[in-house]
Amino acid sequence: MNLVKGQRGFLLVEAVVAIVVITVALVAILGMFIQSLQATANAADYTVAASLVQEQMEQMKIKDELFWNSLSFPYQSATEFISMNKTTYTRTTQAELSPLDPEYPAKQRIIKVTVNVEWLGAQKISMVTYVLRELPQFAN
Repeated sequence: MNLVKGQRGFLLVEAVVAIVVITVALVAILGMFIQSLQATANAADYTVAASLVQEQMEQMKIKDELFWNSLSFPYQSATEFISMNKTTYTRTTQAELSPLDPEYPAKQRIIKVTVNVEWLGAQKISMVTYVLRELPQFAN
C-alpha cells in the first residue's frame, strides 16, 4: 500500500465534515417539520371556530318571530363553552339595532348580529350579519 505523504487521516476528517453537514441539514428540516405541524394545528382550530360561528349565524337567521319579539336590545347571549379536538371554544352572540337602520317602515328593523368564538386565550374569530325583522315592540 503506497501512501502519499500528508494524506494520513484525510478520510476521518472528511467523514466528520460530512456528518456535520448532514446534521445541520436534518436539524433545518426538522425545524420546518415542527412549524408545519403547528400551522396545521392552528388551521384546524380556525376551521372549527369558523364552523362554530357559521352554525350560530344560521341558527340566528332561522329564529322565529317569538324569539325576536321577546328581545330587548342590545342583546347578548350567555357564553357557551364547546369542547372539540382537545380545545375549548367560547361562543357569544350579540344582537343590536344597526346604525344602518332607516327606521322605516316603523315596525321593521335591521338587526346587526355578531358571533364571536375564542380559544386558547387570545385567538378569536368574529363574523357579522344583518337580519331584517318585523319587531312589534318598535311599532308606533
